[in-house]
Amino acid sequence: GTRSYLEQYEEKEKKVTIAEYMDEWERTHPSIEANEVETVAAADDIQYGDPSGLDFSDEESQMLLKLAMAEAENQGVIGKALVICVVKNRVDSEAFPDSIEDVIYEPKQFSPVWDGRYDEAVPDAECYEALEWVLNYWDGSAGALYFEADYNTNDWHRENLRKLFQYGDMIFYE
Repeated sequence: GTRSYLEQYEEKEKKVTIAEYMDEWERTHPSIEANEVETVAAADDIQYGDPSGLDFSDEESQMLLKLAMAEAENQGVIGKALVICVVKNRVDSEAFPDSIEDVIYEPKQFSPVWDGRYDEAVPDAECYEALEWVLNYWDGSAGALYFEADYNTNDWHRENLRKLFQYGDMIFYE
């Protein structure tokens, strides 16, 4: 049978652009008409695709790149982009601090920050590509505010949060 985009991507048989990824996403996910999107956005007063909302400073970008590497080193571009999206979602949430730095350094939130992997992380090319995707409005996070490795033995996430989806070894929650 025909292999999915993700299978092709993960096997690294093909370098995929954001546009190609989005075309595949739109082809495989239910969609609504463009005018419906505008109506919903207007009704909820959403700033849809506002560039000013995604302008990270160099320092913020470096923090996001290092966290993506430390948390999702073996999860490909998509896994790394999802980590960045979770940080962005937290900054936008009333339940978390209002800055990227404060979200990343909030005590007991991201294990690489307190076990030293964050400080040692050297972002790879996939991290930079993931950041570029997020800066170009890619967001496959479904609003996730938390994630964990699927091999995590601590039950806190499963017992206290609603699971949204799993990507690779990572389970995402709200």
